[in-house]
Amino acid sequence: MNATKIIRLTITALVLNLSILSYASALTLSCKCQVSATRSSISVVGAGLKGKYWVILISGGVGKASLPKAANASGVVKFDFDSNPVAIGAGARSIPAAYIKNNYVIVRLREAVTNRLLGAVGPTCAVVK
Repeated sequence: MNATKIIRLTITALVLNLSILSYASALTLSCKCQVSATRSSISVVGAGLKGKYWVILISGGVGKASLPKAANASGVVKFDFDSNPVAIGAGARSIPAAYIKNNYVIVRLREAVTNRLLGAVGPTCAVVK
């Protein structure tokens, strides 16, 4: 292999690595959750993304996974989980009313194709009386 090819391959590899690093550092992940005696509601938003993703929620040792979803043109993907039938009818994934335990949930965002963990958050949920 001549020196020109080696230099080109090296530059290509560096550019690809830098683009992957900048892509990963642009990720933001947030979660809001509410719990009451009759309802659990969790909303997860990921931004700075391209491609398909899924989340898994864990509360009280019980996991609940979303279906894979593609990020929109703005790079945002949103996942809603709820025990309210109206919210479920509007597209939220069903969870039991007593799903959230100790007002705490762990959320993990994963790439759909590779299953790579991109981020995790653990918010304390708001208690609604």
